[in-house]
Amino acid sequence: MSDSLTTSLYGWHGRFRVIDVGARTSEVRQIPRDVLRSFIGGSGLATWILHQLTYARPGYDPLSA
Repeated sequence: MSDSLTTSLYGWHGRFRVIDVGARTSEVRQIPRDVLRSFIGGSGLATWILHQLTYARPGYDPLSA
């Protein structure tokens, strides 16, 4: 993403890395443009990332147990 969105957010590259220490693996995930425009600041974006890594899994029921 080398457009005005990334250049206006100093140091932002439109992606994040997920590290699995137990499996000794990592992967880079892209963050969609609409997400970047929807959340203000690092707290909102961190909440979205946490949701994607936990609650958004298929079959996950946040109200169970």
